[in-house]
Amino acid sequence: MTSPPPPRHQPAYQAPPAGLDVAAAGGPPLPPWQTSSTSLTPGPAPQKSSAVPKIIGGIVVVAILVVAIIIVRGGSDSNNSGAVNAKAAHAGLRTVLQGATFDESGTDDLRVCPLGDLDDLYDAVDKAIGLDPAVGEGIDERSAREEGDLPGFVSCQRYAKDESKVDKGATSVFFQAVLDPPGDYEGYIRDFAGDATDITFDDSVRFTGGTVHMFCATASGDPGFTGCDADWVDSTAKIALNVFLGGDNAKPTDAFVALKAVLAIMSKNLAKLASGGGS
Repeated sequence: MTSPPPPRHQPAYQAPPAGLDVAAAGGPPLPPWQTSSTSLTPGPAPQKSSAVPKIIGGIVVVAILVVAIIIVRGGSDSNNSGAVNAKAAHAGLRTVLQGATFDESGTDDLRVCPLGDLDDLYDAVDKAIGLDPAVGEGIDERSAREEGDLPGFVSCQRYAKDESKVDKGATSVFFQAVLDPPGDYEGYIRDFAGDATDITFDDSVRFTGGTVHMFCATASGDPGFTGCDADWVDSTAKIALNVFLGGDNAKPTDAFVALKAVLAIMSKNLAKLASGGGS
């Protein structure tokens, strides 16, 4: 399908990299004397080498390796702690949905994405996982969905005009926020997907004060959708922030990395709408 319906659940899992061994090596010993072409003159007495430079060097090597591991893992939970103001984001999302004008289908086409500028969101994901240029040159859509049998949500997406022109990776990117998601989040995902989409879940993980639910979807009929998703859920603040990568070549690990790249951005932009304003 060219444009899968706006899903808003997401799984993604990054396996931790294998540990690295650190070996500290000292430099060659200084020569005990120096010679010249005309004489063999004893040089200064050998000096005892200090262990301090070696200790400092070892500390520097370990520090570099720690930084490298953090980069490979896409950042640590401690580095992202406090980046998401879930309570304010919930209030902002509620403001958007309360101010929307829904048509008979329960949808409102938004002029502006309340999660942030689509170019900024897309560029952050592209930098994190590398998207095909055909997606970047694609079509943008922004919408809000009225609460009904399922929670209300907003979805901002960019998808390739022609999926056959996408040589690698996802064919579309969805940025979504769900208001008051149910406690059985995986059950909610299955209900949202419907009978025309098969869902396979990865293990959920804790991240930045919430739980990330990850899954991949395969369309088994119409209007099913295909792709992989990572959803960050705060059950206390009652909000979910998600990234869905559409297409047959989407990967759950990429969905999680993409989510981490924009989670704080989406939260911050929603929080700005908490006291008013809108889309």
